[in-house]
Order: sequence, then C-alpha cells, then structure tokens
Amino acid sequence: TGNVCGDGVPDGTVETCDDGNLLSCGTCSADCGASQSARAATGSILVTTTAAGTPDGGTFTLGDGTTTVTFELDKNASVTSGNVRVNIGSATTAAEVALAVNNAIDGALGITPSRTAETVSLTNSVGGGANHNGALGNVTIVQGGGLTWTLGGMSAGRGRDCPATTGCASNNDCASRVCTSGSCM
Repeated sequence: TGNVCGDGVPDGTVETCDDGNLLSCGTCSADCGASQSARAATGSILVTTTAAGTPDGGTFTLGDGTTTVTFELDKNASVTSGNVRVNIGSATTAAEVALAVNNAIDGALGITPSRTAETVSLTNSVGGGANHNGALGNVTIVQGGGLTWTLGGMSAGRGRDCPATTGCASNNDCASRVCTSGSCM
C-alpha cells in the first residue's frame, strides 16, 4: 500500500498510472510516471523510383507482430516461391509503383495500407479495427534485392505487449489481450 509502483494502484500525485508491473510493457511506464495508451504501430514506404528504375526482384519485408511477409517487385511474372508478387509490369511512374505496392499489401497481413502519390502509409490492424498488436507491431521494414526506397517504421506501437504472468490492470497491458485477477494470461 502507499506509493508503491507496480502494485496496480495509482497513488495520486506520485504515480500517474500503475499497471501492476515494473516493466516498460503495458499501459504504464516502468516507473509509473507516464501513461502509455495502447496505440497501433505505423510506418511508411516512400517509392523513390519509377518502374524503370525499380529493380525487378527487389524485395521488402513487413511484419505485423504475428505474421511476416516478403513482397517481391516483379515486371515479368517471375516471383520467388513464398513471396507475394507486386506487379509493376504496367506501371511507369513512382506513384503507379506505389499503387501496386499498396494493392499487394492490402489483405496480405495485419497491416492496412493507404496511398497518397508515392507514399504508402501503413497501420497495424491485426484482428481488425482497435484490436491491433500495440508494441508487438513494432517490426522493422527490411528491403533487399537492390531496393533503396525510403522506409519508416513500423514503430510507435504501444501497449498490449506484457508476457504471461506479468502484472496488469487491463487487457491492453497483455500480449494475450487477457488480464485476469491482475495477471496477464
């Protein structure tokens, strides 16, 4: 009792929150000094080349915290087994390449794309809507095969990342999304 961080009880002015643990996971900082509302990881892909300047066979890999998918840029219907094809055969501008990237990502994993010109914005959407992966969605985007686009994220996801048996105050603290009797399941 009293001003003890990690006991699951926010104690007035000393603690602004207390999610029942002393870890940096969940909805409260490790020192109980800052609330960390659950938030979806976000990112972006800026297509910096026209189709002619984009390497056939170039790849980028996205992860949503649950699934990882490698996307392969393709001009001639030849894709490495297991990769998701990004058909840029009829694209010419960078914006058209970005549209092909957007369309390939859409539905391939728990990341929702949204394209504006040459930029594809990404939001973790595992489970649909508000049931995102929180901090578990913070998965670096990796490119290969000569691809040199400007990548941002996936990052800034918070909450929903405490492991089983960790103290919790709400389902938003737990990677399992289940907090029972003050403990992540």
